[in-house]
Amino acid sequence: MADVNEFEGLTWDFVGPAKSIDFMDLTIQINDGTMHFTMFEKPLNLYLYIPPNSAHPPGVATGLIFGNILRIHQLCSDESDIENRILQFFRRLRACNYCPEKLLPLFTKAIKNAKAYLKRSPAEHAARKLANESSAERRVFLHLPFHPHDPTSKEVQRIWREQVMHPPEMPPLQAVTNDKGHRVPIDRLTIAYHRAPNLGNSFSVRKFQKLPGLSVSSFLD
Repeated sequence: MADVNEFEGLTWDFVGPAKSIDFMDLTIQINDGTMHFTMFEKPLNLYLYIPPNSAHPPGVATGLIFGNILRIHQLCSDESDIENRILQFFRRLRACNYCPEKLLPLFTKAIKNAKAYLKRSPAEHAARKLANESSAERRVFLHLPFHPHDPTSKEVQRIWREQVMHPPEMPPLQAVTNDKGHRVPIDRLTIAYHRAPNLGNSFSVRKFQKLPGLSVSSFLD
């Protein structure tokens, strides 16, 4: 420890051996010779989730809930701790003005999804990944900026099916061939929303313009 702090720069604080330690987003404990894991959250975390009336795609809230509940199941080793963490997460979303009638079905599906995910074997995960990769090769993406007053993704999908996949009085898309006789392999449309520019994009510099002349490093020894 003394050797580490001899170097110029940061001074490190060391603690002695203990049966509990916070590491990244985990708290690791040793109780009766058994390791237990739970989530570590900074005391100053305000949990300012995206509010429900924000102009974000509706899937953002679903992804937030599914992802965080899976994370809780993966990081916490005790079932009672998992239940308390999920309830705490629910209350934090309620504090952000989320409607409980909309949250409960999502929480129920997310818990079921997390348990099913953790029960799968490595072989099942690999098979699903391979199937997803194969499906992606037959998919086309439509990138759109999200606006709550625009047609819904369901409406866009309907138009895609009726006018592109199965146009009236015309062969379906997969029956169309190119100049070499190969059929179009596309069988699915995925709408990929991205958010519209916000105030942060306008007031925060993301790209710096390179000025003419010598670089800063040329003035250093």
